[in-house]
Amino acid sequence: MKTIRFFMFARMFTLLGLLSVVLFSGCQRFEDVGAFQEERKTYDLSGFTRVHIGSGSKVTIQQGAAYGVFVRGDSRNLDDLRVRVENGILKADYYPHNHRNRQYRTEFTITMPTLEGVDFSGATIADVGGFENSQKMYARLSGASEGVLSIRANEIEIDLSGASRLSGVGASQKMKADISGGAELSFFGFSVEEVQISASGGSNAKVNVSKTLRAEASGGSHIRYIGNPSSVSNNSSGGSSISRE
Repeated sequence: MKTIRFFMFARMFTLLGLLSVVLFSGCQRFEDVGAFQEERKTYDLSGFTRVHIGSGSKVTIQQGAAYGVFVRGDSRNLDDLRVRVENGILKADYYPHNHRNRQYRTEFTITMPTLEGVDFSGATIADVGGFENSQKMYARLSGASEGVLSIRANEIEIDLSGASRLSGVGASQKMKADISGGAELSFFGFSVEEVQISASGGSNAKVNVSKTLRAEASGGSHIRYIGNPSSVSNNSSGGSSISRE
């Protein structure tokens, strides 16, 4: 009998401990951080051709002869911000030990001569434009991020997942795209000669193709295309569709 009571009390204290952790986490998540405390910073960084930013930031990337990294946001967020260049990649994130409630978005304005790739995550909003002579461009968006691309490149590779959305204006000779997890690609305004695209998990894609289209759609996904490609190879399953507008 004593053993049973001991286990009952032990279980009760365990549940109380878990409840305390949940309540504490909830307080952190929903704490009132007060009014916006504006701060601006300029980082003297150069030599990067790719940009990786997440944490619900707002990012503007533009082409320019010189490098520039300008950040605007709440001073408490900027105190925790890490901005650096690693292996040719401009990276920005927050120190992992501080789980502050980041109620206000941090805004980045980045100028660079050449752009080869972007990686946005965690509900980040991005606008990328002005790059007219890129050789190869890579764009990855995840975690409900949103982006706009205005570029011209010989080749472009796109990876969208987790309900992310990407729209584009421009042109490319070749495009390879992998769209999954309820993501959306809106590229009717982006003309491409050769397109290879895969959509899965309830995703939607719109592409503009002039020569060759290879498309696969599964899991309730839909691919729409405009243009008059001379070669079309398509495969759809699981309530999906591939069709010309």
